[in-house]
Amino acid sequence: MVVRLGGEEFLLILSHTDSAGAEALALRLGRAGFGVRPDGEPVTISIGVVGRQHEFARDLPQLIEIAERRMYAAKRRGKNRLVSCGDRVLPWERGGAERNRPDGPGDTMLKTGS
Repeated sequence: MVVRLGGEEFLLILSHTDSAGAEALALRLGRAGFGVRPDGEPVTISIGVVGRQHEFARDLPQLIEIAERRMYAAKRRGKNRLVSCGDRVLPWERGGAERNRPDGPGDTMLKTGS
């Protein structure tokens, strides 16, 4: 499910997807690119990943808050990257998403912004 949260911010809710699956999807999307701006420069994207099963969040608003915090951390670290569970930073150029901590299938969110 994709939800627009604001101007350039979207929330993707990935049911039955663990954090590693969400990271793999985000990296695939990032490597494919998001087009170009009117000035010819590539569109950048920053992604925050949160996995419900190992964040121990009380509710959906708290999960969104964690994802948003990670999205802004990705922006501060240079855009075109994601910050995932455990505050790991993965730029698009890096090959493959590595797993730091296992979590089972559950619901995972990607919070994106340019």
